[in-house]
Amino acid sequence: YVFHGIIEADSDAGPFSTKATGEYWVDGEREVARSHGETTLVESGETFEQTEIIVANVRYRSATEDDPASMVEAPWCYGVPAALTIACPGPTEESTKTVEAGRYDGKEAVVIVTAGTSRGSDETFAFTNKLYLDGETFLPIAMESEGTMDYGEVIPTRAVARYTTDFVRADSLPDDFFDPASI
Repeated sequence: YVFHGIIEADSDAGPFSTKATGEYWVDGEREVARSHGETTLVESGETFEQTEIIVANVRYRSATEDDPASMVEAPWCYGVPAALTIACPGPTEESTKTVEAGRYDGKEAVVIVTAGTSRGSDETFAFTNKLYLDGETFLPIAMESEGTMDYGEVIPTRAVARYTTDFVRADSLPDDFFDPASI
């Protein structure tokens, strides 16, 4: 079986607010993953799509209107399965993770709290993310994020993502599903 997830997310970040959906498949045994996401900027209505395939420690991205297809080192801090769900720290991120008991939508949950900062060339992000894992299955059910973006002007940010997860038969996917040449 292959782990399958769907994410629906809304972010409130002033002029950078987005609505996003994503779908991903993870074959932990083979250390491969595939994801497809679509993000829409709320203010302009502009939509961006991206498909990625991760094979071991390499991430392949499909070409977009502005960028050619690419191959880069994949986030590998926790392995393919967890990297897609938990997210690895970026190269400029300074953060800490703690684990606590909690509840989400009336269900017992394990909460992974990540707090820190990340920097770009002209911006700084401060954030606290709470990833809620189902208390029985430990599968992701939601993530809440709060923070600020500082581009010379500080903008408060808030986001919520909800996960729907299941397992699909590996043989139900096309033979080349995790092959980078397929994207």
